[in-house]
Amino acid sequence: MQKHTITAIICLAGAIVASAIAGSSFLAMRKPDKIVRGPGVTEIKMLSEWFPDLKGSPGDTEVYIMEGADNGVSMLVLGGTHPNEPASHLAAILLIENFLPRTGTLYVIPRANASGFTANDPQEGAPQHFTIETPNGLRVFSYGSRATNPIHQWPDPNIYIHASSGQTLSGSETRNLNRGYPGRADGTLTEKVCYGIVQLIKEQKVTITVDLHEASPEGHYNSGSARSISGIPGYQRNRRTPKSHAASIRYCAWPRNAGYKDQSRALASQSPRTYTPRTRRLHGHSASLDGDRKRFTRTIAWAYRRSSCAHRQGQMVCASGKIRAPICSIR
Repeated sequence: MQKHTITAIICLAGAIVASAIAGSSFLAMRKPDKIVRGPGVTEIKMLSEWFPDLKGSPGDTEVYIMEGADNGVSMLVLGGTHPNEPASHLAAILLIENFLPRTGTLYVIPRANASGFTANDPQEGAPQHFTIETPNGLRVFSYGSRATNPIHQWPDPNIYIHASSGQTLSGSETRNLNRGYPGRADGTLTEKVCYGIVQLIKEQKVTITVDLHEASPEGHYNSGSARSISGIPGYQRNRRTPKSHAASIRYCAWPRNAGYKDQSRALASQSPRTYTPRTRRLHGHSASLDGDRKRFTRTIAWAYRRSSCAHRQGQMVCASGKIRAPICSIR
């Protein structure tokens, strides 16, 4: 009996130690990533300044404001809508730390769903953070959950009914920031964050809003970031791209025309969802989008050869065939 008691005590002690380590690691996720205030940042506010009900809540988040010397249009960039899509978070941080506007105003929210950065998706085996080696040392970034932390918003309903459209979705989608717009002032935490972002857009008269995302490499997109040609229904049906979309795509495809050189190329690598030679083999049926698989393959091969030649110059190489949008490779 005494032997079994000692074994039980040892096992209990081990469980307590393991729980303490895991709990400490879990709580550490509540600490926001360090973001260096770039030369273009003129002011940092909290989203609660546009919707006071968020103040002190897990949904309140930083809004970085960059004002140019001259008046102009305004733009809002959302990163971290889905905290398990790190490209969106990193692209927003790149803007904050490097962008220097000449005219107009840029608003950047790097952690749109701040609550989602404090937890992981269960049973996914996802890391709590990842590191990137930089010239200034190792930097650590959080890898969160796709949705709001259930500790901050619970329980999920069996069926989530989107307030403004009446669309019915899975109950867990009630914590998905990208399913909550335009939000509600008296809604859930996720809906309140959506409402706060919409209030910012209205009060600041934001001209255009870009919501950054990232796709898995095994999907129909590569692991790029922003909503782009791949997500346009007209493109998926092999139709001509609307002019409004085409304008934004041209900007994404050729950022060097904006005059920001290396900085723009770095941002572009985080921006459009584009097909690249390295991820082509993972896409499965993606070639069916253009209706001409052989032409698609030849175009990809041509872009790959050109991108290899342009590597030393750091250029972005694009090719277009029957596909309605450029096939780009950033090497």
